[in-house]
Amino acid sequence: PADGSQIWSDVYERKLEDIFAIQEEIARTVAQALRLTLATGAVGGTRNFAAYDEFLAGRAALNSNFVARTEAVSRLGKAVALDPEFVTAWLWLIDAYVRQGVVGSVTRDEVVRLQDEAIDKVVSLAPDSPEASFALSYRAARENDLSELERLLREATALTGSQGVRARFRYGQFLSSVGRQRDAISAFEGVNREEPLDVFMRTN
Repeated sequence: PADGSQIWSDVYERKLEDIFAIQEEIARTVAQALRLTLATGAVGGTRNFAAYDEFLAGRAALNSNFVARTEAVSRLGKAVALDPEFVTAWLWLIDAYVRQGVVGSVTRDEVVRLQDEAIDKVVSLAPDSPEASFALSYRAARENDLSELERLLREATALTGSQGVRARFRYGQFLSSVGRQRDAISAFEGVNREEPLDVFMRTN
């Protein structure tokens, strides 16, 4: 991890008579180590493997094409149903509602209601945190409250991991939208260093 701590290490001294048995043993040991790490997970994580699987599927769908974004909402919704305290999944669900928009028989009012429920859930789970600020920034953006939006996004840039990248990206978008292009470019360049393979962010 970025803090320099070590999640798992081991030394294996075996004869190479059955390389597949050795690989299987190592895989089992690593899986057990990762299971323990997830079980003691960081803020915003989950101990529910099924919820984490749905979260990953939702993230993958969200980053694909427009049609898949409906699936993203569904999968992320399942993740938070399986673990209602999975803050990171709630945050991505908020984002998924924004990107999905109005689809089929779902009205804008319904999308706003669902998004607000997810925002309130994050705030209740992690009050006075960068996660709460990031969740509330979606509401401020919807209400076009630019000063509040900037404050919340600046606080949200303290997030780590995928949400931190997303927060810094959205802050760059905000800066660009209010005409602060030099600051926006600087923010986008920072995001690009963090996620050099993300085409969407590079395009912005």
